[in-house]
Amino acid sequence: MAADALALTATVTRWPMTAPFVIHGYQWQHMDVATVTVCRGDKIGWGEGAPLFYDEETAEALVAALLALSSQDVAAFEADRSALQTLPSGARNALDAAMIDLAAKEAGVPAHNALGIDVLKSLMGLATVTLGTPHAMAAQARALHHIPILKLKLGGKTDLDAAIAVRDARPDATLITDVNCGWTLGQLEETIPTLVALDFAMIEQPLPPEDDTALEGLESPIPL
Repeated sequence: MAADALALTATVTRWPMTAPFVIHGYQWQHMDVATVTVCRGDKIGWGEGAPLFYDEETAEALVAALLALSSQDVAAFEADRSALQTLPSGARNALDAAMIDLAAKEAGVPAHNALGIDVLKSLMGLATVTLGTPHAMAAQARALHHIPILKLKLGGKTDLDAAIAVRDARPDATLITDVNCGWTLGQLEETIPTLVALDFAMIEQPLPPEDDTALEGLESPIPL
C-alpha cells in the first residue's frame, strides 16, 4: 500500500440510553451507529453515522456498505464530496466526519478551522421530551428546568393533554413538537388551535411522507 493511501475501517458502536427513548411507533433502549476510521500515515480521522430507522436501515448495513468501498472510492470521496451518492446517508455522514477529522489532524488545527470557520460561536440547543403519559412528560419537562427549549414527541393517544401538562410544567420554555409522522391531516388541523393557545413555536413532521403534499396551502399560525 502506498504511504499516502487511505485505509478505512468500520464497525458498529452501541450507545446505551439512560432511559428509553420513545417516539410515535418506535422505542429505543440503545442506539447503534456506524463508527468509521480513516487512516493515512500516523493520522487517524474518526466519524460516526446513524441509520435511518424509518427506511429500516441498520448500523450493520451501513458498516457493510463502508467496508465494500475500495481505496479508490475513498480517495474519490475525499476529493469530491458529491461522490458516492448511492452510499446510504448515514454511511456518507460517518465517512464525511472522518475525513474532516483526518484533514484537521493532518493540518494540525481544530476541525472547525479545517472547515474554514475561524471562531466558534455558541448555539442554543434543545432537549427532547419523549412520548409518554401527560404526567410522565410533564415530569421530564420539569427535570429539564435548565434547558430553555424543549421538543415534545407527540403522536400518541393523549397529545393535547400532554401538551397542556408540559406547558403547565414549563411556562417559561420555548416549546416545539415533533410528531414523527404520527398525525393525519384532520388531527393536525384539530390540534393546531390548542398548540397556538399554548404558544408552541413549531410543528415538525406531522404527516407521513406520502401525505406531505396535503400541507400545501394549509394555513397554520405555527410554522410547519
